[in-house]
Amino acid sequence: MIRAVFDTNVLASGAIAIAGPVAALIDAWRRGEVEIVVSSHILGELDRALRNAYFVARLDADTRDAFITLARTTTVVAITAPIPSVASTEGDNLVLATAESAGVPYLVTGDAELLRIGQYKGTVILSPRQLHDLLATGASGTN
Repeated sequence: MIRAVFDTNVLASGAIAIAGPVAALIDAWRRGEVEIVVSSHILGELDRALRNAYFVARLDADTRDAFITLARTTTVVAITAPIPSVASTEGDNLVLATAESAGVPYLVTGDAELLRIGQYKGTVILSPRQLHDLLATGASGTN
């Protein structure tokens, strides 16, 4: 099983994706092939993101609430690692700290700045497509 922190943008996209790498990753999570790891910071961001106009126009309230409830069934870790100042935003630094605290091999994001960093303290930063391709090869990401 692959263990990975999913950034808010990937989870939010997963709420509306019906095809493509993000939808496939959410399906893999539901089948138990991927363990999604988050922090309360990421869950809070997801809740706020799914209530903005873009998602409100695409998801009814029951579907949004159901996805948030589903997201809360992920593995939630406390941020115990120091918050770095590697990225330009506090939110991105909290995501990096989540990955370090969880000790996961992968961080999955659509954030261009995080993707440029490439790796942080042993965690490889991948796009959803890259993790999808890794999953398709049968690679394991257990720690």
